Amino acid sequence: LGALALNRALSGRFHALQLTAFALAFPTTAIAGFVNYQISLGLALAAAAIAAPRLRNLALHAVFAGALLFVHPFGALLYAAAVAATLIGPEFAGVFALRRYALPLAGLVAAVAAPVAATALLLKAGGRPPVPFWGDAANIVDPVHILTIWLSPFLSYDLAIDLAAAGAVAALVGFAVACGLARVHAGLTLAAAALFALAPLAPDAIGDGSWLPQRLPIMAALLFVAGLRPGEAGR
Repeated sequence: LGALALNRALSGRFHALQLTAFALAFPTTAIAGFVNYQISLGLALAAAAIAAPRLRNLALHAVFAGALLFVHPFGALLYAAAVAATLIGPEFAGVFALRRYALPLAGLVAAVAAPVAATALLLKAGGRPPVPFWGDAANIVDPVHILTIWLSPFLSYDLAIDLAAAGAVAALVGFAVACGLARVHAGLTLAAAALFALAPLAPDAIGDGSWLPQRLPIMAALLFVAGLRPGEAGR
């Protein structure tokens, strides 16, 4: 629902492409029982939708990031990624116009970093030391392992059904974009691509937080879906 809210805020209306978000309702992280993490993703996207008309309001970003930290730190990360992507804008032609969004982007980073730093100072870390841990180094170049990570937004209980669902959604979106029925949001697409690329390289755990590689792809998929909008042929 958070992805739908952000999509509605960016596209200005409801449309059939928003239904693709429901294909991401039961990712690997939900099946694994990461409830607070899953809740934080929806809240982060909903917060980004509220912030969309107020992108230069640094106080608002700091408040939202601080609140999301107490749900799950990855919620604050997703919020920052969504707002940063919105600042970059919907068109790829404007991606290289750094002067347009460099200063607001720096302000966003500072606004989000402030509550993170304050929380780190006020709260004592419990359990294991919060240091990154990587498992088998061979996994970083194992194509099966990487594919499992990238498909985690769809993988749940039955591999055949999950793969069929992932293929159907990818084919539908690809067809719609190719035919001009849908367009992608440049900023959100780039943010999604960055998270997908980083996922296989992420540590398996940091402190008490585990399954980190499996957490990034669902965030990426939600950002991408939130950026789908009707194309010229679909108007």
